[in-house]
Amino acid sequence: MTNLNQKLSTGTKIGYGVGQLGSGLAYNLYYYYFIYFMTTIAGVNAAVAGTISLFAVIWDAVTDPLIGIFSDSLKIKTGTRRRLMMRASVPLGITVFLLFTSFNFATDGVKIFYYAILNIFFWMFFTMCDIPHITLGQELTEDYDEKSSIRGYSSAFLYAGELVVSGATMILVNRCSTEVVGWRVVAIITALFCFLSYFVAGACTKGKEIALSDEQAKAANTVSLRGFVDCFTNRTYVLLILVALFANCIVGIQASGNIFVQTYFYGLSDIQISVINMGKCFYMIICSLVIGEISSRVDKRKVMIFGFFAYAFGMFCIRILPATIPFYIFALCFSALGNATFWTLIYSVLADVITIDAAEHGTNHAGAMTSLLSMCNKFGCSFGMWAVGVGLTATGFVESAVVQSAGAISGIRSVYGVGGLIFGLIIAFLAIKYPYSREVYNAKLAQLQKK
Repeated sequence: MTNLNQKLSTGTKIGYGVGQLGSGLAYNLYYYYFIYFMTTIAGVNAAVAGTISLFAVIWDAVTDPLIGIFSDSLKIKTGTRRRLMMRASVPLGITVFLLFTSFNFATDGVKIFYYAILNIFFWMFFTMCDIPHITLGQELTEDYDEKSSIRGYSSAFLYAGELVVSGATMILVNRCSTEVVGWRVVAIITALFCFLSYFVAGACTKGKEIALSDEQAKAANTVSLRGFVDCFTNRTYVLLILVALFANCIVGIQASGNIFVQTYFYGLSDIQISVINMGKCFYMIICSLVIGEISSRVDKRKVMIFGFFAYAFGMFCIRILPATIPFYIFALCFSALGNATFWTLIYSVLADVITIDAAEHGTNHAGAMTSLLSMCNKFGCSFGMWAVGVGLTATGFVESAVVQSAGAISGIRSVYGVGGLIFGLIIAFLAIKYPYSREVYNAKLAQLQKK
């Protein structure tokens, strides 16, 4: 059996997918609640909190390519990237705990410096887990449809992590003796499961990666910073990183803006927020599995186009529909479908581009391409978070107020709805430009492999 049509067992797919649980927990705890934690617990201005996140990701832009190169070198030397992922999960858990723990600082300046440095380390260790895990999944098979299937399982675990974070966090925080203690408990639990999920993924995929041939290893040994420049000569890859950048602007706006929209616009209680968030995540888990299956039957390109238009529509509904729970759920069904479409298919599509690029040029830039796309994900999310923080401050949001002004509520709705619409339409039109349907991919890869 060739790599082109290599099939994977369900056990391998599930074992690999468990790693995304750790990503879903750490990633969503940060994007859902970092600004909220900073403003309500740590007592930091919303715009300052958003700016801290933005500058941390700018620094992370430096480390992502370096980690990508290091990941590629490990693949060459040891035949696997698993060790980096599993070892980095320990300091990742530690930084998650510290990031959501409040201390009595002498001055606000010291407090801001502390959280800025922690942000940098959090994203560095997250990348050291996430890049090897994603790239490992791309190296389990070259089959067009299997890559969609494995991403379906991975996305299901990603949303399982989001389900736990969005559904249980505030309930747990509010049921502890104090909010400070509650956040500390949440951080400890998240840190523990981050470590366990990456460890399980590493154990379940041991020896499953496609081995590099002598020619591939020789070519891969030439990987350097020059390889990142080479990535930008691939127009299809450039299109993908633009999709990732703009899609994550929506993700950042949606994740960090949700708690403010739910609390101040819809007036939901913590129980109502948890029930709706958990229902949304169950829905996205189902969507991920269905999208993975439909993509293997229809075509992932067509599914992307439909899902991205749905994303834009769902986000804009928050701006134009009345403040009732049924209308909110209606909007969530569309925006959640778009979110599930992006996370289920983006790395499957990236794997296709990497496979074609390697076959065409003889050099595998998997780590470089994955890390650059990850960098764009973080840039987009942090820009979205920054927009929410600045929007709140600009429209009169007061951190200590129980009831916010009409201007503050309208401002967050505008950032949420109009921003989501604009970025959603951009990624939908970029998806139309994506060239690799199943037929085009298989034909081109077969042609290149013959050469």
